[in-house]
Formats: sequence, C-alpha cells, structure tokens
Amino acid sequence: MKKNDIEFLMDLQHKLNTQSNDGNADPVFWGVMEEKKMPAYPGCGDGVELVIDYESIYEEKQLGELIEWMRDTEDFDESELETITDLNDAEEYLNEKGYECNGIFDFEYRDVLSRDSGVFLTKEACQLYIKNNRHNLCNPYTFAMTAFRNFEFKELLRILKTADFAVLSELNGNDNIRR
Repeated sequence: MKKNDIEFLMDLQHKLNTQSNDGNADPVFWGVMEEKKMPAYPGCGDGVELVIDYESIYEEKQLGELIEWMRDTEDFDESELETITDLNDAEEYLNEKGYECNGIFDFEYRDVLSRDSGVFLTKEACQLYIKNNRHNLCNPYTFAMTAFRNFEFKELLRILKTADFAVLSELNGNDNIRR
C-alpha cells in the first residue's frame, strides 16, 4: 500500500472517530438533503401554480411577473389586465385569448434526499460537496443516516475506526507516518 493511501486512511479514521453522529446510532453515513417542490392535495400545500402551455409556471407570488409578461405581449388589453387579481383570473383570461392553460395545481415543498449526490462517510465530505455544488441544489444541508442492520457497512466502519494504520505503514517501509 502506498504511503499516501495509508495517510488517507489515517486521516479518515481520525475524522470518523471524532465527528458528531448528529444523534444517530452507529454506523452513520451522510447524505445531502434538499428542498423539492412536489404536487400536493388541493388545499393542503404551500401554494398554487398556474401552468401555461406545459412550460411556463407561475406561482401566486409571481402574479405580478405574469401580468408584466402579458403587458409585453400584444395579445392583451391593458385595461383587462387590471381586472386580474389572482391565478384563477389569469387562467380564465389567458384561455379567452387562446392560450393553453393546463390548470392550477397545489404544491408543497418537501425535504428529500438528493439522488445525485451519493453517500459520504464523513460529514465534512458532505459539507464540502454542498459547498462546491450549491448552485445545483435547492436549500441543501447535511443529513445523517444510520445503516442499522447493514452488517457489511458496520464491519467496514469498525475496521476503519480501529485499524492500526501506523503498523501497516511500518510493514510497507514508511516509518515516518505517525498520527
């Protein structure tokens, strides 16, 4: 085994033995949790959104942006735009003008485990991933999980946490590695 491999394992061992488990039972691993917009039952969500032509989506809080878009389009009468007070009015008016509104839908925000980030052995590695990829994530944060009854993972972490890598280093002739 190379010297830098042994140094990596010794550093990883130190991190595993000193990091918080955030209240979870061993063995612990980390993932990235992020906020996702999901469909909700009518009246039970965080808001509603109007879908236009299967591509434009406007939440209630974006009603002003929708009206501004309509002002910039020649298809709409300025005096009629002033009568729009909510997404229902906007949907009705757009349909009258020949636009295809696909409906008003309820949504909610849920925290979900990111499918794209993978698994991290340390919280530090998970935090670094978030720092470097925040631009692709929505309100991300680290999330500790336990691998309860995952005997292979538990055994791997036990080995990583308890192995004497200094002895391995000496066997490889790297006497100068100490932690």
